[in-house]
Amino acid sequence: MRGLSECAGGLRAEAANAAKPSANKLEKARAKTSSKLTAAATNAVKLAVKKHVVFDPAPDVSAFVGSVDALIDDTSDQLTGN
Repeated sequence: MRGLSECAGGLRAEAANAAKPSANKLEKARAKTSSKLTAAATNAVKLAVKKHVVFDPAPDVSAFVGSVDALIDDTSDQLTGN
């Protein structure tokens, strides 16, 4: 499934940060995975439209990526006890 590895990338970044904390590396890794997820979701929407899928309302890729990022934040907080 396209996009799954991009979602998992944020959790991998959090796991690496838990093992060896570095706010700078975490920020860069999370930004990179968020960017990849945005690209994957955007491409998925474009492909669907190309195949004549009609969205009503149009997908909000930014909101989707934001919700995935928030879920990763929540999961990390729960696992670390924050």
